Amino acid sequence: MEKDIKTLLEEYLKILDSGQNKERKEYYIDTDLVLLDKFRGVPDETRDGRVPYIFWVGLDTRRELFGIDIEKMYREPAYYLECWLRSKIYHFKNFNDCNYFGDIIPLWLGEGFESTFFGCKLKYSKDSEPSVDRDFTLIKDKEDLKKLKVPDFENTEAMYHAMRFYNEINNLAEDYGIRAAFFDWHYGPTALCNYLRGFENISIDYLTDKDLVRNIMQLVVDSRIRWVEVRKRITGDEGNRGVIISNDDVSAPNVSPSIYRELILPYEKMIHRHFGYFTYYHNCGPIDPFLNDVNTIGRIDMIHSGPFSDYRKVGEVFGKRSAIELHLHPEKDFISSTEQDFRKRLLDIRDYYEKIGVKAYCIRLTSYSHPSMTMSENIEKLKKWCGISSEILLPGN
Repeated sequence: MEKDIKTLLEEYLKILDSGQNKERKEYYIDTDLVLLDKFRGVPDETRDGRVPYIFWVGLDTRRELFGIDIEKMYREPAYYLECWLRSKIYHFKNFNDCNYFGDIIPLWLGEGFESTFFGCKLKYSKDSEPSVDRDFTLIKDKEDLKKLKVPDFENTEAMYHAMRFYNEINNLAEDYGIRAAFFDWHYGPTALCNYLRGFENISIDYLTDKDLVRNIMQLVVDSRIRWVEVRKRITGDEGNRGVIISNDDVSAPNVSPSIYRELILPYEKMIHRHFGYFTYYHNCGPIDPFLNDVNTIGRIDMIHSGPFSDYRKVGEVFGKRSAIELHLHPEKDFISSTEQDFRKRLLDIRDYYEKIGVKAYCIRLTSYSHPSMTMSENIEKLKKWCGISSEILLPGN
């Protein structure tokens, strides 16, 4: 295994040092502020109509490509590193997009990993991403909430797991000038409330027990602030400079604008006041009903316009103050899309954003496996979509 990893690391170093990779870096203000499983650089201001596009092959397809055991990947650090390297090398060789390949390996330990610090459990499978066990409700009533405090992070099973990944991957990679970035807190306070209290329960609480909602929100905010202090002390790592709010739970019809304004936004603003900014505000959407309220938060370096949001509305509200990451719809813009459809889609986006003066944006597309396409068809279509994107978004390339 270690011999294989050494070979992969040597091959990855060649990608890092390639002229093609260095050219890609020029599209971004920063390439290591948003440390997630997929590369998410903050795009620089659009120049000469050139817009970076970032495509990615979903884990379900990569599992089929490389025979990945997903549970093993999230439990064994060396295997995680091997899978990460294989995926990156394969992407560089096969897709001519604007993904940048850096010297940092982000540790993504599964959806909702933050909740495990409080006592929630993740469910693992060899076939799919880890997920929070939603059959287990940590806060069943107010008495349960009284028992919960800001976690003693350094003495939790979750921290031991994260530290093992951090140390073992660094031991394997640091001689090559590549380092692991310690697991960071990704999810916004709403997601953690859902994990701790249960989605159905918290949805009722928004209407019937607002004080309970506020108390859980406050616990989550206090815990996140404490987590950053602990992370810095343990790792000595000041490199995790990004402040991420991943907020798929704040969307219509999950919550109404009035609920967001009264019970959620104040706690997002608490986090923002503490750190002074958000590097990345993610919401797959629909985010449209909340845009004007989100716009009151303050500095947001990059905002996500998800596949279920109206990119025009996002551009109108945020186009002159934040970079926009516009995520195309994986089914409508890829699986069922024709070449003619896709060209029109890109041209419509480009022309509208140019018309209203959006200062900086990038296009993102993730391909997932689908019963209507074989794996090889999926890969070949994504390559073709790269070519069309280069023609429209990088004129003269």
